[in-house]
Amino acid sequence: MMIRPSSQLEFMLLPSRTLFWPSRNILVVADLHLGRIVPRYPKMVEGVKQALQRLSGALEHTQANRLLFLGDLFHMRNNYHHDVVHVFEQWRMRYSTVEMLLIRGNHERAMGDPPAQLQLTCMDPGYHESGVTFLHEPRQMSQFTMCAHLHPCLLVPTNRALATTVPCFVWNEDYLYMPAFEDTIPGRVVSRRFDEQYACIHNQMVVTYP
Repeated sequence: MMIRPSSQLEFMLLPSRTLFWPSRNILVVADLHLGRIVPRYPKMVEGVKQALQRLSGALEHTQANRLLFLGDLFHMRNNYHHDVVHVFEQWRMRYSTVEMLLIRGNHERAMGDPPAQLQLTCMDPGYHESGVTFLHEPRQMSQFTMCAHLHPCLLVPTNRALATTVPCFVWNEDYLYMPAFEDTIPGRVVSRRFDEQYACIHNQMVVTYP
């Protein structure tokens, strides 16, 4: 699904919970939280492998030569778990020609930057490129911002239940909020506003929510 927040910006919203910026050949992904231990993934390493396999699908679909992580790439308590780092390092080697940038989020602030062998260029929030400022936690800026952290979702009706929670993109002419790539938590249901637009990820499709 293509959107144009302004006359200068055009993005493709993908059902993989990622965003592709065609003019810059950048794939953007937010809030992977690799290493988070939850009941759905009894084996932490297996959960990381599954997440990276999903991300590989988005990279190969778009053929992006740059990948931008919009913060909270890993989710661990005190330090980087060796097994998780090893899985990511092996995955990174498969995409050695892809430039990977990490905008620091609250988890990076708490734990420090990921190990150097992962070959990530780490930057503080506020990185600018071609009219877009990249942040993790939303805040008002002087130009269009792309943000994460909120894990936005909407409640939509279904055949089986009155409503279900689905991840969504939220945007207007000033900002865009990315859904969390992590699929093990429901996210935060956003209150709809007249000045925003919404696109839900439902049944492996990106659909505009009226």
